[in-house]
Amino acid sequence: MAFWSERTLEPKRSFKYLMNFSNWGIDYIIKTADKPGFEVSETEHQFLNHTYYYPGRVTWNEITVTMVDPASPDASATLMAILQHSGYNLPWGPKEAMSDVITKKDSCDALGTVFLKQIGGSASDVIEEWTLENAWIKNVEFGSLDYGSEDLVEISITIRYDYAEMSRSGTPFGPGPKPGPK
Repeated sequence: MAFWSERTLEPKRSFKYLMNFSNWGIDYIIKTADKPGFEVSETEHQFLNHTYYYPGRVTWNEITVTMVDPASPDASATLMAILQHSGYNLPWGPKEAMSDVITKKDSCDALGTVFLKQIGGSASDVIEEWTLENAWIKNVEFGSLDYGSEDLVEISITIRYDYAEMSRSGTPFGPGPKPGPK
């Protein structure tokens, strides 16, 4: 039976989400956001005429966030402030260019904690919540300008993080009984 014919089942909807950067008040201008994902590497072992594969390390994929760039609050200025709080300053002279260093701690602190919440019927009905741990901005594209278009200017941000924690309906999804082999 298909889920849409069952009245008690409610699918998650892609337009019902909230994203929050804990240090910045630019949440409402976010247009699209990727959900976290991961990849498990593999190791190959050859024995006689056979090849066997074993799971390896987990690598979390970066996410892309697209936001609209309003005049107030200015998202471009906010992103430049995050870069500056990460340890970067414009090289106005040799002293400034040599003394500034971007560090992971400063980059993570500058962005703050990143939360991505899928919601149900209301903003307080959180179905699924992702917390990106040690998140920092890897790439920013400030959009493009075009005299022949009336589109809003959009900013694309790539966020790198170490791992993501998921909780469902307020309950952390973590270590528990492991499912046995079938």
